[in-house]
Amino acid sequence: MKSWNYGLVAGLLAGLIGAPAGVTLAATEVGTDAGTEAGSAGFEQCVAGLKQRALAEDIDPRVVDSQLDAVRHLPRVIELDRRQPEFTETFHNYLRQRVTEERVTTGRTLMREHYPLLRRLTRQYGVPPQYLVAFWGMETNFGRYLGKMNVLDALTTLACDPRRSEFFSVQLMDALRLVEAGVADHSTMLGSWAGAMGNMQFMPSAYRRFAVDADGDQVADLWNSLPDAFTSAAHFLQQLGWERNLRWGREVLLPKGFDYTQAGRDVSKPLRRWRELGLKDAVGNPVPALDLPASVIVPAGHNGPAFLVYHNFEVILGWNRSEFYALAVGLLADRINGAGGLRVSPPDDERLTVETVTFIQGALNRLGYDAGPEDGIFGSRTKRALRQWQADQGRVADGYPADQDRALLQEQVKPSAETRTLGPLSVHGQFVQGGMVTGRAPEGVAVEFQGRQLPQTAAGEFVLGFGRDAELQQQLTVTPNQQPAQSFSFTIAKRHYRLQRIEGVPSRTVNPDPADLARIRQEAGQVKTARDSDTSRDGFLQDFRWPVEGPITGVFGSQRIYNGEPRRPHFGVDIAAPRGTEIHAPADGIVTLAHPDMFFSGGTLVIDHGHGISTSYLHMNKLLVEQGEPVKQGQVVGLVGASGRATGPHLCWRLNWYQERLDPQLRGPPLTSR
Repeated sequence: MKSWNYGLVAGLLAGLIGAPAGVTLAATEVGTDAGTEAGSAGFEQCVAGLKQRALAEDIDPRVVDSQLDAVRHLPRVIELDRRQPEFTETFHNYLRQRVTEERVTTGRTLMREHYPLLRRLTRQYGVPPQYLVAFWGMETNFGRYLGKMNVLDALTTLACDPRRSEFFSVQLMDALRLVEAGVADHSTMLGSWAGAMGNMQFMPSAYRRFAVDADGDQVADLWNSLPDAFTSAAHFLQQLGWERNLRWGREVLLPKGFDYTQAGRDVSKPLRRWRELGLKDAVGNPVPALDLPASVIVPAGHNGPAFLVYHNFEVILGWNRSEFYALAVGLLADRINGAGGLRVSPPDDERLTVETVTFIQGALNRLGYDAGPEDGIFGSRTKRALRQWQADQGRVADGYPADQDRALLQEQVKPSAETRTLGPLSVHGQFVQGGMVTGRAPEGVAVEFQGRQLPQTAAGEFVLGFGRDAELQQQLTVTPNQQPAQSFSFTIAKRHYRLQRIEGVPSRTVNPDPADLARIRQEAGQVKTARDSDTSRDGFLQDFRWPVEGPITGVFGSQRIYNGEPRRPHFGVDIAAPRGTEIHAPADGIVTLAHPDMFFSGGTLVIDHGHGISTSYLHMNKLLVEQGEPVKQGQVVGLVGASGRATGPHLCWRLNWYQERLDPQLRGPPLTSR
């Protein structure tokens, strides 16, 4: 890519956009009394420090006192800062909400309406009309929503928050200078929660440096003057390095077998080299044989659209550091200028929550890949680390966190077993929600957990488990022979569970009718009875093996949404395998339930491994054992299918301690095939 020094304006608009069209912040922009009082002492101390800084920077003392005496802390601003949509939405959702048919149509109409002005700006600054209109549409929906948040309140709140204190302190100082210059004051300076203002949502520093008085009224008014707003935007882009007669980029078709380690803005090649590698434009023609530097990006992974991006894409990123934002600006500009939609649509994947991204970052960091701060923001550093990890795993290295990537990461960093001493007991296992723990008690010592006296083997061995949402503070009660009972407290680790959307499920299994509900209740009773089995078998002490090996497509604990409707969490691990694949018993046990066709789970098997530990097998195509039949570890007990509520062949494997659902992935060894 063409080199450009972005130091002049780097960060002026970094990562910040105005509120999306149709979203009103009026109900949330006033800080509550409780919230203000809760941090009032610290906030007042921070404001006092900001006053001293402003005075040291020679801002008029009257402006400093009048404006900063009026500011309030806005807790809502901190909440919004933590969940910027560029970093938690999928590319599919991001584009669907921003590059809409209505916005394209409106943009075309407004470009025609303001074309004389826009053409003059193109001649003066080199930025074509469609881009200025696209920025306008992205930032404020063509001026329909300029923001109603008090900018000085918002900037002060963010300046007093440690995450980006210095950046917003600088913005606050420049906002005070705008007051000093007569542009606005505390009562009239309104904008976004991040302090962006006017039709183009300029941050105060950008406003001071790049705003232009184009209509000659002696004030650069970005709220009320479109000539000022358009001219300021063109001036800003010119200063960022906009190159005349160059587009932002284009959609391309990648050849089969493309090396995705070559994707990313950190890899630049001339267009002629990309042509040699087999890249074609959206209609199937080879890309031009030019020396123009370009990079490939795949914002939705290898299953979504691919783009070649040029120097002006980096310029757009100087306005907002989100790749999604820059792509949306470029695509909206193309559509406004008459182009059609994408050739390849982004897949409608699961939304990336902050918790999911934080987990990915933590897992990569623990595995030695530098994903940066574990802040829940899926930025370029995290994407680069993920791409490196994917390449090392022999996976498609597109830097996109697919379900199977997350499942494999979870397996690679699953909590290691540990041994703890609780009074006379030695206990070993994973002390985490969903974990299973075994222990040994001295002869004659009884052990109680959650009101249940735990059965023991002849050697004093026992087992217990922690459910998906188990309390983090736990307690074991020990009663030595002829001695008073003693209680020993311990803690387990909390887990974060992701959201999983599953479409195409038969509607009858999502919203059962009354007859089906009666059947479901009856079958649930059968499963409960099977899991309540409490035999003296000791198969639970064996090292469990996986019943089937294959890609993990669903993990324990995830909140499931079927056909758009939230339902109960997932209590097992889904392992994809062809229909008819053999299912093996993970440990010795006895079959306590063998049902060929349950409503939700289809062919269903439950195997008791002793002392309350059982395993369940759902969606089977065929059962090869009967209720009451003993089984040995490794024995074939059935075949993979897609019966019950399933969208394809797989095995849902579950681990239970009586009625508590445990995570079988914590118990099983690493999978050997993917």
